Amino acid sequence: MDPGAPFQFPAAVEGCSCVVCSRTGVPINQNSDATPVFTKYRLVKENADGTTVELTEEEIAEFEKRFPKHAEWNFPSQQQQWYKACQKLLDTVSKHKWANPFKVPVDYIAFQIPDYPTVIKHPMDLGTVRQKLKTKEYTDPEQMISDVRLTFRNAFVYNKKETDIWIMAEAVSKYFEGELLALQGGAAPPV
Repeated sequence: MDPGAPFQFPAAVEGCSCVVCSRTGVPINQNSDATPVFTKYRLVKENADGTTVELTEEEIAEFEKRFPKHAEWNFPSQQQQWYKACQKLLDTVSKHKWANPFKVPVDYIAFQIPDYPTVIKHPMDLGTVRQKLKTKEYTDPEQMISDVRLTFRNAFVYNKKETDIWIMAEAVSKYFEGELLALQGGAAPPV
């Protein structure tokens, strides 16, 4: 990923020919050597001979009872780690000085832009991302990252480059990409 890039395109919706999906750009996982954003963990037990075996459902239940502070099992443990990291990332990006317009869905009636739903087939905003995180609708971090990128991509598609909203979207998008890069273990570019 080029740290200077303002955004990466969101994942396309299969079968959709809207302006966002038809301009998908570079696949998110193009670099197979890239460091994963999140590492998956699994509970195992070590046998006397040094081999490991995954815990059974009964053993996991016992672990939960004995060590409740270490067992956050609202959903599988590897998801708990990335959900928390995604929530923190979203909180950080939402505090950017220009993030406010992206925290709620575009009210095309109030803004008197009736063509917005015709141009933007997949509306997205940071508030919807937050709600989807809260209700555990994402099954992996790439879905959340794609939705955040979709938020800004929609702003780039609908607005002209010299407009305030386009400039704000570019700044917040760059900030998001920098924070994501830092989360991945890289250095965040200066903003």
